[in-house]
Amino acid sequence: MRSLEAKDRVLVIGSTGFGKSWYVAHEIVAKAGRVDVFDAKAEYSSKDYAGLTAVAFDEWIARRGLLDEGYHRIATQPTWRTPEDLSLRFGAWTSILSTHNPKSGLLVAVIEECGALRKYANEYLEWIACQSRAWNVPAVFVGQRAVHVSPTVREQASLVVAFRQQGTEDLKALVERFGPDFERCSDLGVGQYVLWDQREQIAAAETNAFGRQNQKGKKCRKPKS
Repeated sequence: MRSLEAKDRVLVIGSTGFGKSWYVAHEIVAKAGRVDVFDAKAEYSSKDYAGLTAVAFDEWIARRGLLDEGYHRIATQPTWRTPEDLSLRFGAWTSILSTHNPKSGLLVAVIEECGALRKYANEYLEWIACQSRAWNVPAVFVGQRAVHVSPTVREQASLVVAFRQQGTEDLKALVERFGPDFERCSDLGVGQYVLWDQREQIAAAETNAFGRQNQKGKKCRKPKS
């Protein structure tokens, strides 16, 4: 995968056991200079896992200045019992993320289990998808099924890495937004994926037209707390 820019919103989806988590850890997190993972399942517990330091959510909240430190490689791990609990913590994480000083440098934000967050925290997912570029924060959304990902996140995605998807609705959602190549997702084996990059799509459009096409994005306001 190419180096991420502030305007990038990356969608990584795939069924369990087909390589999605490995890809995120090794191809995105390990290669990012500064990164903060909303680690809902505490998968980044080891300091050796993609070179991150696991930090409890309450500590992260208390030390919000961490965001603007030169060296920032954190896995923020919330404790939660219900999806509502998780969504409340995600909302707090997002609100603080929005205060990131762009002059501190690029900060890659990785949201694990974004499908599980959609029911109670969709406004925050949309807010990140639409506004994180202004914070100098490229966002990476990770989920198991395309149909469970917020339509706004799918619409705003500039990079897509799709591992195996078998559901008819999942394949339909991918094909309608990103093209017929994603029909192949139902036949992918372990470690195989389909990659889509908006940069290439725009470059092709510019080649075939006289002048750059205007890309109109959805405007999202900060959710009400």
